[in-house]
Amino acid sequence: GLGVGGGNMTGIGIGGLGLGGKVMTGLFVGGLGMGGNDMTGVFVGGLGMGGNRMQGLRVGGLGIGGEDMDGIMVGGLGLGGDDLTGLMVGGLGIGGNNLQGGLLTIGYLKAETLKGLGTGAYTNLRKSTGLTIGVFNRADSLHGVQIGLLNYAGNNPSGLKWLPFV
Repeated sequence: GLGVGGGNMTGIGIGGLGLGGKVMTGLFVGGLGMGGNDMTGVFVGGLGMGGNRMQGLRVGGLGIGGEDMDGIMVGGLGLGGDDLTGLMVGGLGIGGNNLQGGLLTIGYLKAETLKGLGTGAYTNLRKSTGLTIGVFNRADSLHGVQIGLLNYAGNNPSGLKWLPFV
């Protein structure tokens, strides 16, 4: 009714308000949210979810946060973590240290390192390898292409650091 919790959980788990466990493998749904240490499978948190190591498909109504996440992640408002790999969709924002794959947001994208495709109204990256598409793109070190109204590449020669369009 209200919640489900346990150490090692395998199979299908549904918690009215929430759900949590140490090692979780399978399909899990938490009405408001969920959390775990090592999560593999399909996870849906009404408001959100968090965990250390997460693999598979994750959907958080408002958001998702974790340290090491692989797979497909969808956060209604946003998502963030240390090392994220895969397809990430965050409504208003995505942030993290090392992001790799396809990152799609209409808002703010911030990362220390991005490898792959990143979108957002404002992309703010320390190091970018790949393609970023936004209204304003900023990369201290660019090894790829930026497409936007205004683009900044800190490692470009003087006079070419700020460029319109590409």
